Amino acid sequence: MCWSGSAGWRPTTWPKRQVSLTRRAQLHRRTGEALEGLLDERADDQAAALAYHFSVAGVLAKAYEYHSRAATAAEQVYAIEPALAHYTAALEAAAEIGVSHLLCAGSADEFGDQEGIVGPGVPARPITVYGLCKSLLREIADFHARGSTMRVDWFRPFHVYGPGQRGSSVIAYAFEAVTADVVAEFTDGAQSRDFTYVDDVVDWLIAGLRSPAGDGHTGGLAIHHLGTGVATPIRDVLAAIAAEFPSSRFDLGVRPRRPGEPDCQIAPPPAQSADAQWRWTPRISLAEGLDRTAEWWRAGALVGTEAPHAS
Repeated sequence: MCWSGSAGWRPTTWPKRQVSLTRRAQLHRRTGEALEGLLDERADDQAAALAYHFSVAGVLAKAYEYHSRAATAAEQVYAIEPALAHYTAALEAAAEIGVSHLLCAGSADEFGDQEGIVGPGVPARPITVYGLCKSLLREIADFHARGSTMRVDWFRPFHVYGPGQRGSSVIAYAFEAVTADVVAEFTDGAQSRDFTYVDDVVDWLIAGLRSPAGDGHTGGLAIHHLGTGVATPIRDVLAAIAAEFPSSRFDLGVRPRRPGEPDCQIAPPPAQSADAQWRWTPRISLAEGLDRTAEWWRAGALVGTEAPHAS
């Protein structure tokens, strides 16, 4: 109940819809808190549900947290549309609660069929649905950054590899096939790519998080390309892996290339990158990175079929 009116005080009630919305928000908050307490360390299993409850409740800090976690989980299983929806909601919540600085991962898939050295100023031209969704998310991040004081650093790592990686990327697929003693099929392998070791990407993330987010910055999005600036043919990478594992069986030329796949695609040399101001440069050569990755897979083969967790 509240009091209103200019001719005199008289009792009035809140509109029924307003009461129901308030009550609804309370119920969703209680549900989210109860579910969060029940799940504890397994909250990622229900991150999407938690994001929904806290969003409806208006608890935006929690909504941001769980939308981010749900987006990551969806992306890991290539559920592209849910990932895009959760990332979008996380960006909206971040801008609304006044987050000052975000580091957001883009993808080399945003470049599409563009050849040669691809700098941050090159317009995106995706040829895959994944690349398209990343490009759309970047536009959404830019929209929210321009409308707030939030700074977004959008980074595109070039062909990340290293211990712990699994999946269809060429290096992970090759190592997994070797340790499983199965034939691995590839294209002709003549494509040249810029391979970046995972520890170097982590170093960039640490440098980015430590960089000042304020100091007069009025919001906006900056694009960063993370790579070595060195082009290496895929068949040379496979030859190096085969040298580490003589029993490997790699069949080149069996699979066709994707339509529009470029012959060569690399990042600008680090010395010419805007990230020089963060004193970042890749430390691990491809030869050393492959040695470290091979050692991780060997350790897994010695203890069983499952490689150990990367540290």
